[in-house]
Amino acid sequence: MADLKTPLLDELEKGPWPSFVKDMKRLVDRKPAVRDVLGILETSYREKRTADQGGRLVDRP
Repeated sequence: MADLKTPLLDELEKGPWPSFVKDMKRLVDRKPAVRDVLGILETSYREKRTADQGGRLVDRP
């Protein structure tokens, strides 16, 4: 996880309720695709736009 910077997702981990982000970050070592999902989610939060296209997540430039 060291090479993936997710400052907005890190903020979600600090809240009082359990965070799905913490669980996803634990899965990165076993499931490399989770790293991509975290990157897309971070981009969506930063740009305030969804990356959903037809019911699936897509990476957009």
